[in-house]
Amino acid sequence: MKVKDMRLGKAVIEIRYQEAFKLPTSDVKYKIVDKMVHKKYPNYNIEQPENLSFFNPEKELQFHVGINRILIDWDQPSNLSEFVKMAIPDINFILKEINVHQVDRVGFRNFYLAPFSSQQEVTDILFKNFISPKLKQPSFADTYFSPQVGFSGKKGKLNFNLNLRYQQEQIIHGSNTTLLQNTINDYLVTDFDCYQENVKQTKLETFFTHSKDMNNGLNEYINLAQKDDVYA
Repeated sequence: MKVKDMRLGKAVIEIRYQEAFKLPTSDVKYKIVDKMVHKKYPNYNIEQPENLSFFNPEKELQFHVGINRILIDWDQPSNLSEFVKMAIPDINFILKEINVHQVDRVGFRNFYLAPFSSQQEVTDILFKNFISPKLKQPSFADTYFSPQVGFSGKKGKLNFNLNLRYQQEQIIHGSNTTLLQNTINDYLVTDFDCYQENVKQTKLETFFTHSKDMNNGLNEYINLAQKDDVYA
């Protein structure tokens, strides 16, 4: 299987901070809305005073601002550099408006999808290349499925969680006037979550730069870590 077959399926940024009581005030709220809507999020919901939600359906992009966290969720992202370049100015603007100078935790979590023909194939790959085929003893069980490989680590100030697992995706094609068709896709998912705690607002860009570097080296790392060559 080639590295090019492993695609970035989802990217998430989460920033947690102490409760920002300036968010519900009208002047701050509408300043944020004015910037976000006119810039890149045509749809929004501000009915709840302590939560602002912005949406870009065309890009499958969501941006949520709460009293104690920011959550940015991008389905089918084009690349991480574009995501970070787009998100950082908005994050910095919002944190400044709600008077947050240090965050409790910043996380950058990405999901990579490698397609396989079945759940069994993903199971076999995980046991053979990342765990041990000896665990699949026929004297103990008839069938083994849904294995996971996961661990945590740290590089410099950057913490991370890495998990390999099976995931199924169901897609329904068609409309009310046509016959609906169901497509099932089976993936080996690499779930890579980088995070750092107690970060100054001025250091957030440094965190994202280091996180991108680790993501860029992820394919090579997995290639070296596996027992047989699955990805390349």
